[in-house]
Amino acid sequence: MRGQKELYDLLEELSIRFEYHEHPPLATIEDAKAHWKDYNSGRCKNIFFRNHKGNRHYLVILEHLRQLDIHDLEKRLKQGKLTFASDQRLKKYLGIDPGSV
Repeated sequence: MRGQKELYDLLEELSIRFEYHEHPPLATIEDAKAHWKDYNSGRCKNIFFRNHKGNRHYLVILEHLRQLDIHDLEKRLKQGKLTFASDQRLKKYLGIDPGSV
């Protein structure tokens, strides 16, 4: 299993049922749908942003069909313009490759 062992241990300790499914890194929801067809579960998308200075990073997780209003998020965070973080930042701060979250 990928991810932190502590998370899986906590889910088991709290008697929270879960199933682990893994698919290759995918860039879009459309690509992911082929891998999800047999899963009876919720689906989400993850977007990794950085602020305009590059000194703050945000992993935004939302239901896969929702559209994100980036301008609203910028106003709420009060960090100025947000842009997608680079593949290098994704690797540096989250330790993962693009499409794998």
